[in-house]
Amino acid sequence: MADFFIITNNEMVRDKYASQVTVEFHPVKYTEIMRMTRDYIHAGHKLLTHPLAGSIKPNETPYKTIFLTKSKKKMDSESLRIIEECIIACKKFGKERFPNMPENMRQDFRTIDCSLCDNAMASAMQ
Repeated sequence: MADFFIITNNEMVRDKYASQVTVEFHPVKYTEIMRMTRDYIHAGHKLLTHPLAGSIKPNETPYKTIFLTKSKKKMDSESLRIIEECIIACKKFGKERFPNMPENMRQDFRTIDCSLCDNAMASAMQ
């Protein structure tokens, strides 16, 4: 098994990668995935993917997937700085724009998030 894990609220990512790597799935809002990631960083995990990767604003998508190291070390100050800045950026954008998003749009955003993971997985598995 790989020395990283995935935290996500995207069931498509969970279903696609659970057989290859540990996937921690939480059916929560985007911002809660960010907060959970910050907790992992405080515990000594390190970011492997940028929390705001992609060109979709945080208030425009309900899905977020982040890769973190499985092993814990001393808290990584750079990872903490990045996640804190991302959480601040999320707050600046305000509330989710589409709280009642149609399922076809949700599927599109799940696919986009999963596509970003495909690229990260290719790098992480080398």
